[in-house]
Amino acid sequence: MTASGPDRLPTASPSGAAGRHGRAVVLGGSLAGLLAAAALATRFAEVTIVDRDPLDVPLDAPRRGVPQGRHTHGLLVGGMRAMEELLPGLTEALVRRGGRDVDVVERARWHLGGGSLARFPSGLTCLLASRTLIESEVRARVLALAGIRVLGGHDIVGLLASDDGRRVTGARLAVRAAAATPPDAAVAPVEVLADLVVDATGRGSRAPGWLAELGHPEPAETVVDADICYVTRQFRTAPGALDDLDADVIGSTPPDPRSGVALRQEDGRWSVTLAGGHGLQPPTELDAFTAYATELPTPGLARIAARCEPIGEPLVYRYPNSRWRRWEKVGSRPAGLVIVGDAVCSFNPIYGQGMSSAALQARELSRLVADGLDDLPRRAAEAFAAVVAVPWTLATGGDLRYPGQPAKSLPERVLDRYLDRLVRVARTDERVALAFFQVLNLLAAPSTLMGPAVLGRVLRPRGHFRLKGGYRSVTRRIA
Repeated sequence: MTASGPDRLPTASPSGAAGRHGRAVVLGGSLAGLLAAAALATRFAEVTIVDRDPLDVPLDAPRRGVPQGRHTHGLLVGGMRAMEELLPGLTEALVRRGGRDVDVVERARWHLGGGSLARFPSGLTCLLASRTLIESEVRARVLALAGIRVLGGHDIVGLLASDDGRRVTGARLAVRAAAATPPDAAVAPVEVLADLVVDATGRGSRAPGWLAELGHPEPAETVVDADICYVTRQFRTAPGALDDLDADVIGSTPPDPRSGVALRQEDGRWSVTLAGGHGLQPPTELDAFTAYATELPTPGLARIAARCEPIGEPLVYRYPNSRWRRWEKVGSRPAGLVIVGDAVCSFNPIYGQGMSSAALQARELSRLVADGLDDLPRRAAEAFAAVVAVPWTLATGGDLRYPGQPAKSLPERVLDRYLDRLVRVARTDERVALAFFQVLNLLAAPSTLMGPAVLGRVLRPRGHFRLKGGYRSVTRRIA
């Protein structure tokens, strides 16, 4: 490449086998981008993945572009199933590499709302593994797909578009200085032309500004304060530390912002994360870390910290708020651009929904492109909004209970009381617990918890909620 002008990758749309034709570009090579590329590979002859990090080298350590990559990650059942649909054989491969496929109910303790939920064989199998292991296997499988190519070491400068701004035609890139050869060489920008551009650049996506430059409105944003800080430490597994569990999850109970999670990982490790919110930061020093864990309502995390050998240094991560860009409500949008993953919606990470949400959106993208590219940006925005609505409700519903948040309406307070009661019933009622876990694992909509079968079991033996100022009766009779 020279400094005389932009290098432009081929303008002709390639043709492929079995009806595959055209070219797509995915901006961002993290999990959302990789899974989006897998979704597009069955429709396009060529899919180019662009990222600032190198993509053509083995991923054996957390990437710089994923600052929270070394913290405890959860892949919910719905997310694992979506990944498996996009990349058949992924689960088996991850288990061969040390991941654990476990019953998310029987092999986990969920302490929520002041008590532990029922444990029983549920048939809901999740996968426990580090973010690095999951992403490395996903990357290897995606890069092995026909038509996939990568441009690592590139910054994304902006979009290419038609003169009237009504169609996105590609992306403008720049080689990162560290990737230039020689390092002080003058490097020209790179223009990549495409029939479809997918923005998977994450929470910091510049798509709103890019579209404003093309004459389109920026999306409205819904923001809910999380103000979460968490500290993660790794430990080598030892006998006597939660031998009968693969996961220990302790949710916070407002107004107390403390919570924690421990998940088994590959290589005989526990990953333990302690969280605090609204000004409370868990300590990093081991003795203080253990003492903080001891103050949680169940002893598992403290037992791991006290009995198991620590590995490596503690890690701290702060997260200010959950943010949903309402792309589905934008009236004017250009053809040829789809936005996915955290660029659509990013959640309080303590709920462990990010990877699963990205996988479910990618699965929807696969189904949408199979129906054609006409009006794809609008169809995708609406489909992705339906996907993120469930994890958004679960995450923000908890965060909005803390002091300082906007006051809830009466219906919202009634719903909170109902859900509190449901969680209490789920400590002993396996049918109610199973319905709750299906929602928690993004397999069912929250509305299913109000269905007759669940509602009747939750409301027995009393048919009312105690509210400030009196009782509000629930008069619906359940056969």
